[in-house]
Amino acid sequence: MGFRPVIFGKTYLTFSDKKKIGKLKLIGSRDLNFFSPEQIKRVRILRKADGYYVQFGINLDLRVTIKPLTPSQKAVGIDVGLKVFLADSQGNTVPIPQFYRKVEKQLNRLNRNKSRKFRKGQPQGALSDAESSSAKWELVLIKRRFMLL
Repeated sequence: MGFRPVIFGKTYLTFSDKKKIGKLKLIGSRDLNFFSPEQIKRVRILRKADGYYVQFGINLDLRVTIKPLTPSQKAVGIDVGLKVFLADSQGNTVPIPQFYRKVEKQLNRLNRNKSRKFRKGQPQGALSDAESSSAKWELVLIKRRFMLL
C-alpha cells in the first residue's frame, strides 16, 4: 500500500511498514515540521543514477495558500518554433538550447563502451559499471532540460 510515516523530525523520517526501511536522513531545503502528518498523502522513494530521492504528496487547500493574481492589462504573444526556441510579440527571442547535441558525443562513446562490455553468458560486473556511467550522463541531460522549464 505504500509507506506510512510515523515520526517526524527536522532531519529524519521513520517508516513502519512491511519493507523494513526504518529511519531515513533527509537532506534538502524543506522543513517537514511545517506540515502536519495528516497533510502528507503519499511518500515515494525514487532511485536514480546519482542516489535516492524522496517525494512527498501533500494535501493543501489552494484557496488558502495561493494569493489571487491581479491582472496587468498587458498582452504578449508567444511563438515556439524550430529555428528559434521562443519568440514573443515584442521582438525578444530565445535561441534553442540544444542540450542533447552538446552531450551526444559523450553518450555515444559511453553506449559503445557499454555494448563492448556485454558478453552473452558472462558475469556482468564491467557492464554494470558502464551502465551506471551512461545513466549518470543521461541524468545530467534530464536535469539540464528540467532547469530550462
